[in-house]
Amino acid sequence: MPSRSRGYANVLIHDAVYWGNPASDGTSGRIFDDPVAVKVRWDWVGELFRTANGRELTSKAIVQVGQPMDPGGYLWLGPLDEVDSSGLDPLSLEDSLEIMSYESIDNLKGTRTARRVWL
Repeated sequence: MPSRSRGYANVLIHDAVYWGNPASDGTSGRIFDDPVAVKVRWDWVGELFRTANGRELTSKAIVQVGQPMDPGGYLWLGPLDEVDSSGLDPLSLEDSLEIMSYESIDNLKGTRTARRVWL
């Protein structure tokens, strides 16, 4: 059986950095896993969408991704080697955007999965 993540990789043409697994730091802030390099298709487009709790928002960008991503995580458009030590916290990067919603859809045969996030 073919891999479910195969098939959409050819559209993932942009370098990005992903900070996942957002968690409370015990005060009023958040902590994240270390940043990782990911390939994405980043489209700067405003589209109306709903968050998991039903809130209606307009996106700053819609990003096709090749792996599951956590709402509340962050994405930044650019290569990982351009993130300096201050970038270990996505909130310190001016252009990093919070993942507001995540969607995963399988094709009818279950052989491919399309994933996207709204920022």
